[in-house]
Amino acid sequence: MKKKLVIVDDEPSISMIIELNLSNDYSIESFLEKSQFIEYANQNAIDALVLDLNLNGESGKTLIPLIRNGEFEKVNPLIPIVVLSGEDSTEEKINCLEDGADDYLVKPFNPLELKARMKRIFSRMHG
Repeated sequence: MKKKLVIVDDEPSISMIIELNLSNDYSIESFLEKSQFIEYANQNAIDALVLDLNLNGESGKTLIPLIRNGEFEKVNPLIPIVVLSGEDSTEEKINCLEDGADDYLVKPFNPLELKARMKRIFSRMHG
C-alpha cells in the first residue's frame, strides 16, 4: 500500500505538479487551506506532509508544532514534514527546521528533487 502524502498549498498548480511527479509512489491528498487540513488530520492518518508557509494570508508554519506535539490523534507526531516556500531567507529556513520540519525547499522547486528527498527521509526512518 502506498504511503499517504498530504500537500497543503494555496496554489493548486503546485499540488498538481507534485501529484504528477509523485503519484506513482504515494497516495496524494491536497488541501488549499490550513482549516481543511486540520479537519482531515483529525480523522485520518497520514505518512508525510508537504507544507507551504503562506496560505492565503495564514501561516502554514503553525501546523508544524501542532503535529510535533501530537495534536492530531491519528497522525504520528514523527511524520516527515517538508516545507515548500517562496521565502528564501536563511532565518526562515532555520526557524522551520527548529520548529520540527525535516526539510525546506524553495519555490520554484524541481519535483524530482522533492521526490528524492522524500525517498531519503523515508529510507532513514525505516532503514
